Amino acid sequence: MTTSGEHAIPAPAGARGAEPLALLVGWPGLVAAAAGVAAGLARFGASDEGLVCAWVLGSLGLLAWVDLRHETIPNLLVLPAAAVALALQLALFPDDAVEWLVAAGGCFLALLAVALVRRGGIGVGDVKLGLLLGAGLGSEVVTALLIGFLALWPVAA
Repeated sequence: MTTSGEHAIPAPAGARGAEPLALLVGWPGLVAAAAGVAAGLARFGASDEGLVCAWVLGSLGLLAWVDLRHETIPNLLVLPAAAVALALQLALFPDDAVEWLVAAGGCFLALLAVALVRRGGIGVGDVKLGLLLGAGLGSEVVTALLIGFLALWPVAA
């Protein structure tokens, strides 16, 4: 079934509900991504930190729009975004390689544990988003997760 202005898009075999990337993202997603990139560059300028921040914030803006619009965080977007963020961190800041790897993996595992403890609480897309958050924030992801859990605890309870 389609809604006004949309066309049915056949999904490839094994890809339930798949849409072409352009239809999945749309212009508002690109605007959200551009705003993230601009914010990252405005904060850190044309530096190594600025490049990483622009990538992570741009990816998060795009993913936020897609999640809001489609109520899913597709692997097609989140996994490459996390991989590029981690690759940038490792290439630009090799002395902190352990931090980036532990933060990405640790955030993923922490969110996976939450997802497994309470089914229906957070989705697997949110768990994979932890890879991007850990890769982008490094050890500061611990503070971000704590703030997020504390902010959402009253709602979840």
